[in-house]
Amino acid sequence: MGLCTTTSRAFKGWSSSCRIWRSKPGATTLGTRRGSPPPSSTSLMLSFPRSRPATFIIIPPDSSLKLPDKACSPLVRISTFYAKILRDYGIIFYLMFKICRFSAIFDEFQLLKIYIGRRFMKAKLQLKHYTVMLIRDPRQSVLRLRIPVLVMLATPLLFAAACAWAYYSTYHAVSAKRTSQELQTALNEQTRIYESNVSGRDMTIDHLQEELLRLSQQAGELDERMNEIRRLEEEMQRLVGMGPGSSEPAAVQPGDGDAATGIGGTSRAITQQDTDELIAKTTDHYNTILNSMESLYTQLNETKSRVVEQQSRLAHTPSIWPVDSRTITSPFGMRRDPFTLSMVYHSGLDIGAKSGAAVYATADGTVSSTGYDSYHGNNIVIDHGNGLKTWYMHLSKIGVSKGEGIAKGQEIGLVGSTGRSTGPHLHYEVLKDNKSVDPNTYLKGARKDE
Repeated sequence: MGLCTTTSRAFKGWSSSCRIWRSKPGATTLGTRRGSPPPSSTSLMLSFPRSRPATFIIIPPDSSLKLPDKACSPLVRISTFYAKILRDYGIIFYLMFKICRFSAIFDEFQLLKIYIGRRFMKAKLQLKHYTVMLIRDPRQSVLRLRIPVLVMLATPLLFAAACAWAYYSTYHAVSAKRTSQELQTALNEQTRIYESNVSGRDMTIDHLQEELLRLSQQAGELDERMNEIRRLEEEMQRLVGMGPGSSEPAAVQPGDGDAATGIGGTSRAITQQDTDELIAKTTDHYNTILNSMESLYTQLNETKSRVVEQQSRLAHTPSIWPVDSRTITSPFGMRRDPFTLSMVYHSGLDIGAKSGAAVYATADGTVSSTGYDSYHGNNIVIDHGNGLKTWYMHLSKIGVSKGEGIAKGQEIGLVGSTGRSTGPHLHYEVLKDNKSVDPNTYLKGARKDE
């Protein structure tokens, strides 16, 4: 019998304690308080409280397993055993890590082969199995469970592999769920953007349709204005004495009254075909208007040139009375000479006026000559261009000089009775291509202030 040490202090509240026997040097035996003989090999018994009906005993058959002399705790013994296992697996994992890094492959592989061979051959020879004894009751038989060493060795690896697989599966599931959530979020965002774009495009299409309809209406209004401009252009041509231009006939306008304002009919949604037809119609309408505007622009330019030319011709054509008086004392044509009383040809028009009354130029022009002679007295000749000249005679005073530009209605002198004259009057004469013509044709309906 060996030395027995009681370890009841290690497990308070237990019904029985553990004892250690030393049957031979280096061998340690753990038994019950009842003094049962120690087994031939080292054994470990765990005694549970009385409330628990069973006691587990783990018997490692390895005689080389040695525990500290003063440590009989099962937890210490189990920890020591698994420490050796972890040491062996640690060395194996280290060698495999070195091999995987491709450094000294041959030496590391040989060392791993030798180490594994020695350890597991020894385990095969010495550690064949573990025996678990289940004591249900002191009066009942003991149940024995034999566990192979390989199972004990593989259990940590399987547990680690299961933990790794569980971690990988959990991580993969969480990652997949996170990725799915991100994709769903991105899909929702893209859907929102797409719906926003579709809504914006619908609004844009509606706005464009409204603008197209408005432009179509404006095209009709513009066409009406163009017709009005054509009519005004024709009226202007008639006013300036020209024939109507080659403008197109005006469009038929609706008459006044209730008949032109009534609307009705059924309505339906606008289709793409309706929009295309309206676009084509509006485009053709605008093209027609643009062509008409170009033609009208050309006609208006021509009319403008004619009007400017007409205005210039009118401005340079004698068309007003040269004095405020309208009293004609001697007409144009045949008359009896006041001095000789013989029939002579009178080349001008004598207009009676007070001495010193203002004399006006009857058209724009340039003073071609001024002077005095015994027959015409003080006289002025104004050249109006286009072969027209006017001659003002018997003036008491000349107010312009030769070469001076004259405007229609400008005062050029004063009425007098110089030269061959019987009293104050103005001899007014109009020459066309240096030939005297009747001034009355230029004085009809004319006034000095027009």
